[in-house]
Formats: sequence, C-alpha cells, structure tokens
Amino acid sequence: VFAMFGDTARWDGMIERLVIFQDEEYEKIEETREYFTRRKDKLRQRVTLSLKETTIELFDEGSSFGLKKMVTKKGEYRLFEFHHGARLDGLLKREEVINKKISEYFKERDDHLIYRSVTYDDTELEDLEDDDGVEVFNLEEGQGQKAENAQLPFLKMTEKFSRTLDVPAGDDVYKRTYFVAADQIRLNFHFGEDRITASSRLYTKEGLTHVTEVDTLKEKPTGSALLEEYQRLLLAERECSQAIRDVEREIRSILDSRMKEEQNIILTVPYYDVTRIKKEESDEEKQEEEQVEHDFLSAFLPSTINVRHLTRTECFAVRDKCLKALKDRLIERANIIQARHDEETAALAKRQANFQRDRDQMSQEEEEEYEKACEESMFRIHILEQRLKKHEEQALQKYYALDSKLRNDPRLAAMSIAPDANKGLGL
Repeated sequence: VFAMFGDTARWDGMIERLVIFQDEEYEKIEETREYFTRRKDKLRQRVTLSLKETTIELFDEGSSFGLKKMVTKKGEYRLFEFHHGARLDGLLKREEVINKKISEYFKERDDHLIYRSVTYDDTELEDLEDDDGVEVFNLEEGQGQKAENAQLPFLKMTEKFSRTLDVPAGDDVYKRTYFVAADQIRLNFHFGEDRITASSRLYTKEGLTHVTEVDTLKEKPTGSALLEEYQRLLLAERECSQAIRDVEREIRSILDSRMKEEQNIILTVPYYDVTRIKKEESDEEKQEEEQVEHDFLSAFLPSTINVRHLTRTECFAVRDKCLKALKDRLIERANIIQARHDEETAALAKRQANFQRDRDQMSQEEEEEYEKACEESMFRIHILEQRLKKHEEQALQKYYALDSKLRNDPRLAAMSIAPDANKGLGL
C-alpha cells in the first residue's frame, strides 16, 4: 500500500509511506517505509521491519550528535553511524550488542585510535535483573534513573591504532587489550616490513612480564623500561574505562533525545514560505502602523479644550486610555485564537472518542477518512499554537512601542514636566 502526501499536509513531515504486507489478506505487516521532509531533527527515512522488531532511521547532516543512521533491534542490538566530520572525536560507527559488547570505529584522530571495544561480564546480570524485576542494564526507553546509574562490570577492553610512520613497527602499538577480569594487559605491535609475525608483550598485575620480540637482533627492554611502560598502561586502562562509561551515557542521551524529538516534532519552514510570510507580516504591520499614525490620539483627546495645552493629569489620562484600548484589542485577538484552538482540540477529542467506540464496526475507507481528518486537525492545532505563541511575543513589544510613542508625542509633552513646573506655568 503506497501513500503520498503534500509537503505541508502532515504534522510530522511525512511525504511518502509504503506498507508491505506478508499475506494477500493485508493483515500482517512485514515492512513499512516512511519518507520525511522539513524535519528539524533531520530525519529523512524510517524503515520498520515489524517481524524482526527492527527499526532503521536515516538522517541528513545537521542532526543531533551528528547521526547519519540508527538501527535498533528491540532488546538485542543497536547501530549508530555518524556523518564524517560532524564529531570532534572522529567517531564513524558504534555497534552495541545490548548488555554484551560495544564497538566503536574512528577515523583521522590525532592519537591514531581507529577502534575501541568493551566486552561486558554478564554473569552477574541475572542476579541484578532480579532486583525489583528490572533489566537495569538494558538502555531502552523509559527505564528511569535506576537504569541510568547501573553499570555492568567489564570483562575485556580493546583499543586499536593505525600505523605511525615515523615510529619503527616493532615499537608502534597496534592493539592494547585490557583483560580486566584476569588482571592482565597485552600489547600487540604492528607488523614490520616483509614480516608475518609481530612483537607482543603481556603484563600481569602480579608483576610478571612476557616479552615476544620478532627481531632477534633488537635489544631487549630493561626492567625499568618495562615497569615505566606498565605504569603508563595502567593510566591508559583507567582512561579507556572512563571513555567507555562516557559512551554509555552518550547512548542514553541519544535515545532520550530521539524520544523527545519524536514526542515534539518540529517542522522547518521552506525559504519561499519564510519570504512570503515575512512579506505578509510586513504588510500587516505597515497597515497597523499607518492606522496608528493616522491619528491614534484623536479618539482619546478631550474635545472641549486646546489639545496643545493639556494639563499633566489630562495627558496621563489620555495615555492610559490609549494603552488600555491597545491592550483590550490584543487580549481580544488572543482570546479569538485560543477559542479556535479549543474548538479544534475538542473536535479532535470527540472524533477520537467516536472512533474508539465504533472502531470494530468501521470499514477500511472510514478508518482512512478518520486518519486523514485527524491529520488535518493536528495540523490546524499546530498552526494555531504557533500563532498564539507569536501573538504573545509581539503583544508586549507593541505595548511598549505605543507607550514610547505616546511619551514622545508633542501633544502629551506635559507628562514630562514636573508637577511644580506645571503650577509655575499656570497649567
């Protein structure tokens, strides 16, 4: 089933939707493909594989966290791909087997890091899940503060580095593996030219060191050099552990951000619409200014005296009446917009209640008509909310602008004269 929508027809920015069914009776949905435009979160396409419980989302440049692609298999697997150059850490891809392993791939980093992974020790997971029956390590949506603070212990951490050309291959580290559970650290070096084996070193927390050198002519490192290297590795292990905890927090932040973006979808306005709206607003404001400038005080000035010799009290009274008239007009316009918003909201709620009541008796055409009506109502409600928000922002500006104009009007100049000066002038 294929459906196409106008660029501004839907509140969520969807322009195309393709639903693929598994059976000829159109009852079991196998795949849903949705295409979007003008989304502030830069979502371009979403593919939902219902049978596999997998969701694939594609994003344009400018998305939160630099996301390019996000794949989620419920409760099992997540994949994050990022736009190249969008992140300062050079991260290109992050794969997560939930509660088991996280792998990251980097490019063009100053420290030559190209890969980092962690394998979790899930032997304690079953016991921790029994605590109040909550999967504390599953970072799915809506599991609260407890899931956020819980942390799985590490079994193994791995870092890989690209070749540093100005360092000999026998001294250039290719892989650092931290066996956290076994209290060991292993170093693997890059392959030398025309070599099929590479040097390695294994450090243990008990102080034992196993050194494997490919080049038999190379001088073996001294005990002090190995001890100094071991101390550096302990520091690197702590930094790697902290980086992985930061990764866990970022994964939660990405999931929270996506959930909030889907709950509050914002559409950007195309350039030609922005230009048109600005022109219309400019014309309206110009007309309003012309109406005010036409003689905005004529309806409030006393008609029995010379307006150029108003007393200070009369000037304040004229100003208050003029400002009150503007305030009443602004409130009236806000009430009109709010009333229209309430009517649309009430109509939508009534339509939804009727649908829930008669859903079992409705035909496919009636359901499609209901869905279309709801989309139109949501679109109108969204527009009215934007108008009301803009009106509230501009109302205060208009009020202060008129107050400033009244203070500078020569016919109300007596307001700026002190009361004693008025007496001295005989006013």
